[in-house]
Amino acid sequence: MTKGIEPHISEASQIATSLIKRKADVAKATKRRDGCLYKFFEAIHKLDKSLPNMGKPAEVRKALNVPYDSSLLWHRNSAMLAIKLTYPTLAPKACSKYAAVLTLVHRKKRPRQSVRSFVQSHGGITECVEEEKKSRPRQRRKTRLRRAAASRHGVRKRQKK
Repeated sequence: MTKGIEPHISEASQIATSLIKRKADVAKATKRRDGCLYKFFEAIHKLDKSLPNMGKPAEVRKALNVPYDSSLLWHRNSAMLAIKLTYPTLAPKACSKYAAVLTLVHRKKRPRQSVRSFVQSHGGITECVEEEKKSRPRQRRKTRLRRAAASRHGVRKRQKK
């Protein structure tokens, strides 16, 4: 009876062994990726700090349109602009996430603190994004403004038939 189970046990053991090896490989790759990401944040932070020193936004835009894609979208957030200049193929969601982290870093990082230690001390990338979102000023709702404008101009709501 145990002879029928033994091949299955040995097969599962081999798979488990390969899973353990792959888990170690994933951990190593994740650590390398995180290190590279923090280096990227550090470089973007330096670029973000130097953009305002280049002059007025219109002059910077004009100077950067020549060597870079002239159809590059211009953002009010200089971190977003720095990311788009250096990594134009980055997915929009990741770009927004990284820009939020760098905005928080720009606002709250101490002068001698590294970007990596700042982000790690604030709980990681996701926590930094959440903290930055909470620190944004609240925007007024546009629907309230539309209703007020419509009532001033005598526009009525459509009635359902």
